[in-house]
Amino acid sequence: LMIRRPPRSTLSSSSAASDVYKRQVSVCFVLWLTLGYVASYYITRPTPRDFADRDEIGGLPVQNLVLRAADGVRTSAWHAGSGGERAVILLHGITNDRRQGVRRAELYMRLGYDVLLPDFRGQGRSDPTLVTMGWNERKDAIAAFRYLRDLGYRRIGVHGISLGAAATAYALQEDPGFDFIVLESCYDTLESALNNRLERYRVPKAAAWPLRIFSQWRIGVSALRLRPVDYMSLCAMPALIIAGDNEQILRVEETMRLYDQCSAPYKKVHIFKGAGHARCDRDAPEDFRRVITEFLRYVEAAWDESGMIA
Repeated sequence: LMIRRPPRSTLSSSSAASDVYKRQVSVCFVLWLTLGYVASYYITRPTPRDFADRDEIGGLPVQNLVLRAADGVRTSAWHAGSGGERAVILLHGITNDRRQGVRRAELYMRLGYDVLLPDFRGQGRSDPTLVTMGWNERKDAIAAFRYLRDLGYRRIGVHGISLGAAATAYALQEDPGFDFIVLESCYDTLESALNNRLERYRVPKAAAWPLRIFSQWRIGVSALRLRPVDYMSLCAMPALIIAGDNEQILRVEETMRLYDQCSAPYKKVHIFKGAGHARCDRDAPEDFRRVITEFLRYVEAAWDESGMIA
C-alpha cells in the first residue's frame, strides 16, 4: 500500500490560507471591540453647552443658581416663580439641557407652580461628568428637591423627560419626598432602550455586546440595575406616566409596564396620539395641557382633603 503525500506547494498554500483567515478573524474581532468602545464613549460622554441666561420664564424673573449634589457635583439651574408654596422640578433628556423644559415650565406656572430647571451633570452648563443614563443624575434631582425644600416650599413635584424620567425613578430608592411625579417618555429597562435604537438602525442585537460591556464599565453600574421599571414598586406618591405612540425608540408596551408596576395609590397613564419621543408637549399640545391639568387638580384636591395646602 502506497500513500501519496500532497505536494509541498499544496501544504504551503493551505497553511497560508489558514493564516490569512485567522488574521481576518482577529482584525474583525478587534474592530468589533473598538466600535463598541467608541459607541459607549459617544453615549456616555459629557455634552456641555453654553447658552444665554433667560431673564424670565412665564413672565416672572429668573434666578440663576448653582446646586451641589451629595457627591459634590455642581449643577447649574434656573429658578422662577412668585414665591408660592408649590413648585415643580423639570428634568431634561439626554444630550439636552434645561431649555427643553421651558414650555412645560410655563404650563406649570400658569397652573400656580414655581419651577426649577437644572442642567444634569455632564450636560448643559453643569460639571462635565459622564452621562449615566439617569443613575447618578438621580443625585441632581434630589439636590434640586432639597434646595426647594430648604427654601420653604411645602409641595414639590418632579416632571422628568426621558433621561430625566429615569433619574426620577431611580431616585425613589432614596425616598426623596416628592409630592408627585410625572414620567414622560421613560424607558422601562436600559436593555429595551438600547435594543429599540439598534432595531431602528437595523443593527443586530448581538453586534452590540461590546457596547453594553464598555458602557457598564465606563459608568460603573450594571445594566441589571438600570431598570426604572424595577423601582416603580417604591412609588408612594401620585404618578402620571405619559408617552407618545410614535416614539420609535420607546414602545407603548414598555410605558404600560412602568404603569403596571407602579405602586402609587393614585396613578394614571396616557399615550398621546402622534407624539414622538419627548415631544408630547409639542406634538399634542392641547391634549398635553389637559392631561397635566387634570392630574394636578386631582393631586391638589387630595392635598386639600388631607388638611394641607391646595
